[in-house]
Amino acid sequence: MNETPLVAVQIEDCWNRIGIWRRGGTRCERLDRVIHCRNCEVYAQAGRAILKRPLPEAARDEWTRIYAETKQAQQAADETALVFRLGDEWLGLPNAVVNEVTSARPIQRLPHNLNIYIEGVESKSLTL
Repeated sequence: MNETPLVAVQIEDCWNRIGIWRRGGTRCERLDRVIHCRNCEVYAQAGRAILKRPLPEAARDEWTRIYAETKQAQQAADETALVFRLGDEWLGLPNAVVNEVTSARPIQRLPHNLNIYIEGVESKSLTL
């Protein structure tokens, strides 16, 4: 996409000159009422003025061309997955590799296990 120059708009940007932290020793008289610059009507009017500025002709032509192009067919998002969490990590597996989902079972501790990464095995899988 080509860079098109934007139309310059004159706005009152007191938040850049004064701000909420008294830059230059002065304080905006509106801050006692609005607490922060983003809550002020001057800030909102400046935002509206920027959004309502006229669109350059080159940008209008370029976006008209982009929107007029025929879209290529996109692949349907019909793939499913099992999403689960281990600790703080969220993981997912495609459903094709999942055979069964069961509830958590009690863990049978392994004797003489010093490995901190192995807590034990499911009690159902122990057959003595």
